[in-house]
Amino acid sequence: MQRYIYGKIYHIADNKKVDFGHKNCYILSEMVYVNRHRNKNGFTLVELMVVVVIVGVLASLAVARYRIATQKFKIAEATLWCNRIAKAIDTMGSETGEYPGHTPAGFVCYWAYNEVWDLNSGRAGLVHDDPDNPFPEWNGPYINKVPLDPWGNNYAWDSDYYLRDERKWVAAVISFGPNGRGPNHYDDDNIIVIVTAEELPPEYYE
Repeated sequence: MQRYIYGKIYHIADNKKVDFGHKNCYILSEMVYVNRHRNKNGFTLVELMVVVVIVGVLASLAVARYRIATQKFKIAEATLWCNRIAKAIDTMGSETGEYPGHTPAGFVCYWAYNEVWDLNSGRAGLVHDDPDNPFPEWNGPYINKVPLDPWGNNYAWDSDYYLRDERKWVAAVISFGPNGRGPNHYDDDNIIVIVTAEELPPEYYE
């Protein structure tokens, strides 16, 4: 049998009474305290909310770190491929005397439409020869296939890419980077590998 007295539960032993002189009382066999406000084995709503907030903050930090690490990996991969393509272009230039777009090997060239936006095309001369305008002494392929960069865009070739910080023109392989802005919208997130920075003499354009 149980009775509640002042927030306490009293377990009363059956058929055991004692006379205290003024009335009969049951012997109290055991006593258990009860917290009126909360269960000691549980959490309050405030505590649960604090836990949820902490878990949310930790999850956000983990996601942010994952994105940063992923972006660094993509930049490293794009740089690796730009270097591979640049090496293939350098080899092609030494054998044919020309870079992609038929610009003179070993020089920065300011010809109109000198850029090549698809390095798998014949005009690039890396994967196969140009069927419309064959490269001299072409002995490729110089690379089996040029993939898309990690952001899903083509690698490109520009024989007169301007480096604003260094104030000079270069012939370079380009990835348009995380924002993918291009062609001809060059910005600071571009990834480039320079093949040459030597300019053609002025008389070459006469």
